[in-house]
Amino acid sequence: MFQPPGGLGEWFVALRNAVGIARALGRTLVVPHLLWDGGLSTPVPFSEIFDLGPLRAVVPSLVEMHQFMRLRLAPSRLVLLHVKDPRLIPSRSYFDIVLGWRNLSTVHLPTQMCQDVDYRRLYGGCGERVLAFSHMYAAFEGFADAADQRWLDETVGPALWSDTPSVVSKAERMAQRLRRDTGSYSCIHLTELDTAVINARAPVSDGSLEEDVHSIDVAEPAAHSVPFPRFDDGPGPPNIIRQPLTVCDGYEAEARHAAGRKWVKTHVEQGMACHVTEGVISANLAQLPRRDPVFVLADGQRALSDALAERGAAALGSEFMHIGDLAAMLSLDVRPREWPTLELNLCAQAATLMLNQFSPLSHVLAARSRLSRPAQPGGASVQPPRRQPRLAWWTRTDSDACAPLFTCAAAAARRPPPARESPRLLAHLTAAG
Repeated sequence: MFQPPGGLGEWFVALRNAVGIARALGRTLVVPHLLWDGGLSTPVPFSEIFDLGPLRAVVPSLVEMHQFMRLRLAPSRLVLLHVKDPRLIPSRSYFDIVLGWRNLSTVHLPTQMCQDVDYRRLYGGCGERVLAFSHMYAAFEGFADAADQRWLDETVGPALWSDTPSVVSKAERMAQRLRRDTGSYSCIHLTELDTAVINARAPVSDGSLEEDVHSIDVAEPAAHSVPFPRFDDGPGPPNIIRQPLTVCDGYEAEARHAAGRKWVKTHVEQGMACHVTEGVISANLAQLPRRDPVFVLADGQRALSDALAERGAAALGSEFMHIGDLAAMLSLDVRPREWPTLELNLCAQAATLMLNQFSPLSHVLAARSRLSRPAQPGGASVQPPRRQPRLAWWTRTDSDACAPLFTCAAAAARRPPPARESPRLLAHLTAAG
């Protein structure tokens, strides 16, 4: 078992890693709660939001945390993993507060993104009935055996994010509405890496100790995020160390640090944007196909401003829509806990996706978008599998990879924007560490 991170993208990466580690050790996997608002006060069983059936079919030895707790089992100690992601300092908050294991001792172990053979060497001979790890994000490098790795990539991956029949049915109606006029639509992911929790409308706390209800750190409660320090280049005394205030600030500081990870440095050198500001949005919308409707998926409390949506609609000849717009148009009764899964489903079905290379949730969407179109509930889909989507990435305004939409609107009206080769994805989801 493991503690869940608050971030939804991080949660799926951690679950995928945990499936691999459970298989390597020959143990039953205990699936932790989803944290609805990113905090410990709102744990929700995974099966209340997503369909657990497909994952259970490929991982039969699987129980959810609320089922496990009825067995009255507990570990004798907690394993706090120290991984090579420099931001992650292990925590035990979920175990202490949600499961009530405050009195358990801890053992600190480095993992450095171990493979299956390393986990068997470290824990294969352990006689404990329960192994409890602080987190699984950035903690598993994969299988040494190619067949096992293909099983993890091709069989487990698609089973991780399966929607309920009700969500699939409603998402298909919404997707048909989006495709009504042009036969395709785009999705833009407005990222906010600090608040990318499952409930996109979660209130964010001020971080005070008196109100530790909604986490503003997507790594918590599995770990605390402590990013690279940043040297202040502004006026005043030289070489003053400033603590980055956001996840993106931390990535930018890491890219300039000698010990920064290679993938972080590469994305920054390629001009990839982590902070998706209004300037970045307006500069990148030109990458989207003209006249295709644009579905907007936003993290946390982010929203596309009305002014920017209107300007984008005028320049692209496209309609910008949110999940609430579609539900109202189609008079659909959408339960609150169906909203996030509907948003992910719709974005993954888009013909063109505008994503963030630094966002784990964006990479989950990219992987999910490459799957064949799901069948209709109760029978096979009569529609042919859709073509592979085009993936575009938010780029910085100081990069020559993007052309500002509103300054080039006249030229774009006369000719389509040039095709742009998408940068390579990170080497699977586990490379986030």
